[in-house]
Amino acid sequence: MYITTEQARLLKELAEGKQIPSSQLRAEIFRKLREEKLLLAKRVHHGKVIYADDPIGLLNYLNNHYIRCTLDEYIVKNQASPTRTDNVYLTGDSKNKDTERVFQGFLFKVTEPIQARWKGKEHILTRANGLPVFMPYPDSFKLPEDITIVLVENSENFCMIENQIELFGEMKCFFVPYYPREHYKYFTEWLQKQPNNYVHYGDFDFAGIHIYQSQYKKYVTGKSEYLVPKTCFRLFKRFGKKELYDNQLNLLDRLDIDEPGIRKLIQTIQSEHKGLEQEVYNKDEYKTFLIKEPV
Repeated sequence: MYITTEQARLLKELAEGKQIPSSQLRAEIFRKLREEKLLLAKRVHHGKVIYADDPIGLLNYLNNHYIRCTLDEYIVKNQASPTRTDNVYLTGDSKNKDTERVFQGFLFKVTEPIQARWKGKEHILTRANGLPVFMPYPDSFKLPEDITIVLVENSENFCMIENQIELFGEMKCFFVPYYPREHYKYFTEWLQKQPNNYVHYGDFDFAGIHIYQSQYKKYVTGKSEYLVPKTCFRLFKRFGKKELYDNQLNLLDRLDIDEPGIRKLIQTIQSEHKGLEQEVYNKDEYKTFLIKEPV
């Protein structure tokens, strides 16, 4: 479906919280968005207006289905090249080089409702049936300061994070994935402006610690730490991999983080001559092992 420049401007206004008379929104794209319940209608004294009850959800839907860039970029590019043929890359040609700057933002998941602010308005972040959600225009996105930002390195762990929530104790968490790497710039630019505490959930090996040290810790304004669950030390003998130790030993001299959890983790890696992948927590096998092998 082709979206005109004027339609994109109206979509931008809706995403910013404006209410627009229904008479201006008769195009196919608006009908489709109303069918999807992303645009709602209400009567006012002078007629009917259309509005977006969930602006973030609206932008996610547009990014996933129609526009592979921000609305601002779409409007600028469409004005410069207003034909449908010239602009096909904006609405679905993922092989075109101009899609390199798509999805300016990052994915996230929450396991419990969190009240946040986006574009100056309050929004309730909720579980989306276990699916990740895309946060566009993150510059204006603010979390309550008691929320801990958690970076999850492994994609499978991120997708299954609801099954690992016990690893985080009493923390209220906002989970962000390591992949896709195209989102790294937008996430770290946002992260360095946040006062929230940060937890890095990676592999229990030299490479995981090095990623934390070199790519993320320097951007954290609040307290930061590497997640080292107490149970992981007991899992090294059964699930640890020697090749991780052998292949990553050259990273040891580059590690320069003085955290109690990391110190103990490095001691365990060196004594066992193994590394432990975080994927171990995706499998019920580790729980069975812990029950059969009590402390």
